[in-house]
Amino acid sequence: MRALDKVVSWAARRGVTVRFSGRALLDSEWCPSTRTITVGRGGQRSRLHMLLHECGHVLIGAEGARYAGRVGAVEEEMEAWKRGRRLAHRLRIRIDAPAFARVRSRCLATYVRWAAAAPVSSPPKE
Repeated sequence: MRALDKVVSWAARRGVTVRFSGRALLDSEWCPSTRTITVGRGGQRSRLHMLLHECGHVLIGAEGARYAGRVGAVEEEMEAWKRGRRLAHRLRIRIDAPAFARVRSRCLATYVRWAAAAPVSSPPKE
Protein backbone atom coordinates (compact mmCIF):
# COMPACT_ATOMS: atom_id res chain seq x y z
CA MET A 1 0.00 0.00 0.00
CA ARG A 2 1.33 3.43 -0.93
CA ALA A 3 2.17 5.80 1.89
CA LEU A 4 -0.53 8.33 0.93
CA ASP A 5 -3.12 5.55 0.84
CA LYS A 6 -2.09 4.39 4.31
CA VAL A 7 -2.64 7.87 5.74
CA VAL A 8 -5.94 8.35 3.89
CA SER A 9 -7.12 4.99 5.31
CA TRP A 10 -6.02 6.01 8.79
CA ALA A 11 -8.03 9.23 8.46
CA ALA A 12 -11.11 7.42 7.10
CA ARG A 13 -11.11 5.10 10.13
CA ARG A 14 -11.45 8.25 12.23
CA GLY A 15 -14.31 9.66 10.18
CA VAL A 16 -12.11 12.17 8.37
CA THR A 17 -12.44 12.79 4.63
CA VAL A 18 -9.28 13.63 2.71
CA ARG A 19 -9.53 15.69 -0.48
CA PHE A 20 -6.70 16.54 -2.85
CA SER A 21 -7.18 19.90 -4.53
CA GLY A 22 -5.54 22.17 -7.06
CA ARG A 23 -4.83 24.84 -4.43
CA ALA A 24 -1.29 25.75 -3.48
CA LEU A 25 0.35 23.13 -1.26
CA LEU A 26 0.67 25.60 1.61
CA ASP A 27 -3.11 26.14 1.51
CA SER A 28 -3.69 22.64 2.89
CA GLU A 29 -5.99 22.61 5.89
CA TRP A 30 -7.92 20.62 8.48
CA CYS A 31 -11.55 21.70 8.94
CA PRO A 32 -12.87 20.22 12.22
CA SER A 33 -16.49 21.24 11.57
CA THR A 34 -16.70 19.13 8.38
CA ARG A 35 -14.02 16.63 9.46
CA THR A 36 -12.24 17.24 6.17
CA ILE A 37 -8.56 17.54 5.33
CA THR A 38 -7.80 19.32 2.06
CA VAL A 39 -4.30 18.89 0.66
CA GLY A 40 -3.06 21.23 -2.04
CA ARG A 41 -1.21 20.39 -5.22
CA GLY A 42 2.36 19.22 -5.18
CA GLY A 43 4.51 16.18 -5.61
CA GLN A 44 3.51 12.98 -3.89
CA ARG A 45 6.17 13.39 -1.21
CA SER A 46 5.15 16.97 -0.39
CA ARG A 47 1.48 16.00 -0.30
CA LEU A 48 2.33 13.14 2.07
CA HIS A 49 4.14 15.53 4.40
CA MET A 50 1.26 18.01 4.39
CA LEU A 51 -1.30 15.24 4.92
CA LEU A 52 0.67 13.92 7.89
CA HIS A 53 0.78 17.44 9.33
CA GLU A 54 -2.98 17.91 8.93
CA CYS A 55 -3.51 14.51 10.56
CA GLY A 56 -1.42 15.91 13.41
CA HIS A 57 -4.18 18.49 13.86
CA VAL A 58 -6.75 15.68 13.92
CA LEU A 59 -4.73 14.01 16.68
CA ILE A 60 -4.58 17.25 18.66
CA GLY A 61 -8.39 17.44 18.38
CA ALA A 62 -10.11 19.16 21.28
CA GLU A 63 -6.73 19.86 22.85
CA GLY A 64 -6.34 22.57 20.22
CA ALA A 65 -8.53 24.80 22.36
CA ARG A 66 -5.65 25.13 24.82
CA TYR A 67 -3.57 27.02 22.26
CA ALA A 68 -4.64 30.65 22.64
CA GLY A 69 -3.48 33.65 20.66
CA ARG A 70 -0.80 33.98 18.05
CA VAL A 71 1.95 32.25 19.98
CA GLY A 72 -0.49 29.46 20.76
CA ALA A 73 -1.23 29.04 17.06
CA VAL A 74 2.49 28.64 16.38
CA GLU A 75 2.75 26.11 19.22
CA GLU A 76 -0.17 24.13 17.81
CA GLU A 77 1.43 24.10 14.35
CA MET A 78 4.67 22.79 15.81
CA GLU A 79 2.80 20.11 17.73
CA ALA A 80 0.85 19.06 14.60
CA TRP A 81 4.11 18.58 12.69
CA LYS A 82 5.51 16.51 15.56
CA ARG A 83 2.40 14.33 15.77
CA GLY A 84 2.30 13.89 12.00
CA ARG A 85 5.85 12.61 12.04
CA ARG A 86 5.03 10.18 14.85
CA LEU A 87 1.98 9.00 12.90
CA ALA A 88 4.23 8.18 9.93
CA HIS A 89 6.38 6.10 12.26
CA ARG A 90 3.34 4.26 13.68
CA LEU A 91 2.06 3.54 10.17
CA ARG A 92 5.54 2.35 9.18
CA ILE A 93 5.86 5.01 6.53
CA ARG A 94 9.37 6.04 5.65
CA ILE A 95 9.68 9.74 5.16
CA ASP A 96 12.52 11.71 3.67
CA ALA A 97 13.57 13.53 6.84
CA PRO A 98 15.35 16.46 5.14
CA ALA A 99 12.43 17.01 2.74
CA PHE A 100 9.94 16.79 5.63
CA ALA A 101 12.01 19.33 7.58
CA ARG A 102 12.06 21.73 4.60
CA VAL A 103 8.27 21.67 4.17
CA ARG A 104 7.78 21.99 7.94
CA SER A 105 10.18 24.93 8.11
CA ARG A 106 8.50 26.72 5.20
CA CYS A 107 5.08 26.33 6.79
CA LEU A 108 6.18 27.25 10.29
CA ALA A 109 7.96 30.35 8.97
CA THR A 110 4.63 31.67 7.63
CA TYR A 111 3.09 31.29 11.08
CA VAL A 112 6.05 32.89 12.85
CA ARG A 113 5.92 35.88 10.49
CA TRP A 114 2.15 36.14 11.04
CA ALA A 115 2.54 35.89 14.84
CA ALA A 116 5.18 38.63 14.85
CA ALA A 117 3.22 40.98 12.57
CA ALA A 118 0.65 43.62 13.39
CA PRO A 119 -2.80 42.23 14.25
CA VAL A 120 -4.75 40.65 11.40
CA SER A 121 -8.06 38.85 11.37
CA SER A 122 -6.98 35.23 10.86
CA PRO A 123 -3.89 33.01 10.73
CA PRO A 124 -2.27 32.18 7.41
CA LYS A 125 -3.06 29.03 5.48
CA GLU A 126 -0.56 26.21 5.81
